[in-house]
Amino acid sequence: MSTKRKLLWICALIPLLLGIANLLWIRHTESRLQADIHALHQYLESHDMVPDPMADIPPGPENAARWAQAGTGLVEPFGTAIGTLDTQPATSLPSPIQDQLRAHLEKQRLPLSLVARGVDRQNASLGIFYELGFHAQIPDMMPFLSTGRLLLADAQLSAADGRIDDAVRAVDGLRTLLVSLANERWVITQLISYRIEALYSAGLKALVATGFDDIAVLERHARPIQPDHRRQFGRMIHFESTLVIDPETFRLFQPGLAGSFRFALLRGFRNVSVGKGIQHYRDLLKAAEGTASGLKKPTQLISPYDWPWLEAMSLAMPNVLMKSLAAEARAHAREIALALRLHALQAGRYPEDLSEIPSRRNPLNDRPFSYRLDEDGGAVLEIEAGPGALEEVFRELTGGQPDEEIAPFVWQLPPVAAWRGSA
Repeated sequence: MSTKRKLLWICALIPLLLGIANLLWIRHTESRLQADIHALHQYLESHDMVPDPMADIPPGPENAARWAQAGTGLVEPFGTAIGTLDTQPATSLPSPIQDQLRAHLEKQRLPLSLVARGVDRQNASLGIFYELGFHAQIPDMMPFLSTGRLLLADAQLSAADGRIDDAVRAVDGLRTLLVSLANERWVITQLISYRIEALYSAGLKALVATGFDDIAVLERHARPIQPDHRRQFGRMIHFESTLVIDPETFRLFQPGLAGSFRFALLRGFRNVSVGKGIQHYRDLLKAAEGTASGLKKPTQLISPYDWPWLEAMSLAMPNVLMKSLAAEARAHAREIALALRLHALQAGRYPEDLSEIPSRRNPLNDRPFSYRLDEDGGAVLEIEAGPGALEEVFRELTGGQPDEEIAPFVWQLPPVAAWRGSA
């Protein structure tokens, strides 16, 4: 056989051998990937972190999300001046901006009231068809956030002006927004719900500070909305980990014939990459079994072959976990503060310590919340956190900086006799 023919045979055999090797590599990596996914889902199932089956969407009037969507679709945002009202209340804004804000709120009274009408609805669904996976359409969430900011401004200004009915309606609207998002599965919907949790807590704080004593209203807002934030975080991970193994999702980043060819060649690397992401999720969930102060850095192995969306999700998840822990701390503090206020209204005094009421520990440090009685007959409940409180934890998780800190949050509970209005 001539040298030329030998070269031709070699040139023909090399792609064939590479193709066979690639197929074997793909089968091996797919087997490893399935094992990683199975291990993750076993962990989630053992911790009751499996998304609930899709329930029937509640009828329109009984669906809190329908009231939220109807109202937020009509609300006109105010602007950036009210972006931080959970830490700097509307009453601290310059007088001209307060006047503009009050005028704007009057124009938005109807759609804001529409949102508040969903407060007594316990069932909620945005109507996202999760069965479609990555192709499921997510409603625009930004109107929820801008409406939440307006409702908080309304609660704070109305409470300060003595318009208690308007303040109650505003916090009712904030609760409707939060209930509407609490059980959705997408990361983006949960991130919006964490932000609205902060707005809702700040709105109730402004109402309670007036000495508000309507027990029925306080009991309505004392009902837990998200009983277990970390369980919901795990369910979100379960859903996201199901999405990342969908080949169609990968092809969205590699369109056309050339993309399909690259997909075939890189499928083994893609399987390894996704497997690393799945392992990262599991490590992060295991770390979250403790408290924020006890979190340890999970395995993070990001390679040049990583799928862009997976890489972004893997890097984002520690930040999402931090926001989840912060939201959980705010929610627990809100529930405890309202329980303290209800105890005071019914017993005529605040309890000496938190053992007298149902209460949970601060998830940021696994200690009881800071609580003390004031000399004037009031009480103070505080989340012990501040600038840098989560920075060390987050740096341990990611090597970077958190994009949001949980500010110190103090519930100043007024004496039982204090009352500045009528509901």
